[in-house]
Amino acid sequence: MPAAFNHYDVDFGMGIPALVRPAHLSFPNSALIMPGYPGTDGYEISMILTAEVAAKTIQDQHWMSLVDRCDYDV
Repeated sequence: MPAAFNHYDVDFGMGIPALVRPAHLSFPNSALIMPGYPGTDGYEISMILTAEVAAKTIQDQHWMSLVDRCDYDV
């Protein structure tokens, strides 16, 4: 499904962005799902989790089997 606004198509004269991230997520235990970088078939998921929920999520083997990379600060 195409995004309503393809952020990677924006070019201000220096080429397409290398990475698109939301400016701010502030709701605990929320997630933002965006299409991945052009040419990939994946998604970028940014999650804001409380420490308790983050620990449970990281321990969930099924969830982690779906994740290519996990960058987190706990």
